[in-house]
Amino acid sequence: MALNCAELPTWINSAVIPHLTNLYVTVLSLKTQHVETLGKFPKLLALDLTHYGDDCPLVVISGDAFPELTCLETTIALRFEPRAMPNLEHLEFSVSVKSLQDAHFDFDFRSLGNLPMLGNIRVEIRCHGARYRDFEKAEESLSHMVRIHPNRPILDIVEEEVDGMLYYDSELDDDDEVDEDIHDSDQTGEEVHGAAAHHIRITVYKR
Repeated sequence: MALNCAELPTWINSAVIPHLTNLYVTVLSLKTQHVETLGKFPKLLALDLTHYGDDCPLVVISGDAFPELTCLETTIALRFEPRAMPNLEHLEFSVSVKSLQDAHFDFDFRSLGNLPMLGNIRVEIRCHGARYRDFEKAEESLSHMVRIHPNRPILDIVEEEVDGMLYYDSELDDDDEVDEDIHDSDQTGEEVHGAAAHHIRITVYKR
């Protein structure tokens, strides 16, 4: 099922369509209760949730939510409680470094460790307006999560809008320069932030 609407319709709930397995939804307004409603579908396997509005809260996925979901693609910031999405294998999400910093998210992706079946993660990091050191924190936090996750998921990082990143001379030293060999599109060095190359791939789009 595919929807494009201002906000999630009230008839999208597990009581009306309990056997829903695939949902692709684009909304302008998204609230925490909308995600909670989606989490109650007992047979939902794949969810593509896109939010195009200006304000979207950090959403905490509670335990026992999305019991059968195996694939999630979304543009919203999520945290996962233990037992949430116990069968999730593939996760795609995008983050704005500046927005996360402004919201005091602190680039904490440790809750991904609560997804025991996670095998593949694709993250789009949007860099426009962000400080370089904050971008590095976000990337290192994701890489660290891969190293400590029991399932050692494959991490694919896509860097967007890198030309809009803010570089301050006072914050940069020789070690802070961007490594063009690593950041060439679809090219991976022997190590990226200390993680084995076959676990992490970094792609850069300078727009």
